[in-house]
Amino acid sequence: MHFDPIMRAIVDISMLVVFAKILAGMMKRFDMPEVLGELFAGMILGPFAPRSLQISGEPLVAFNEHVLAFAEVWAILEPIRKTA
Repeated sequence: MHFDPIMRAIVDISMLVVFAKILAGMMKRFDMPEVLGELFAGMILGPFAPRSLQISGEPLVAFNEHVLAFAEVWAILEPIRKTA
């Protein structure tokens, strides 16, 4: 099943953000930096993991140009948000 690239990017970004926030909350509970949870989410869901999660032979989260652009903007804005 193939999605429109923009729709696929919206689903992928949503899954990454939700999973990152869940893991960040778990890290905070254990008195660890939240950013570790966010990093773990990217490592677990990312298509470059050695055994990335796949459905029907496709990675669960596929990086296309839309997801990559969002990730670059998020990487710049997230530290600013946390310090404010």
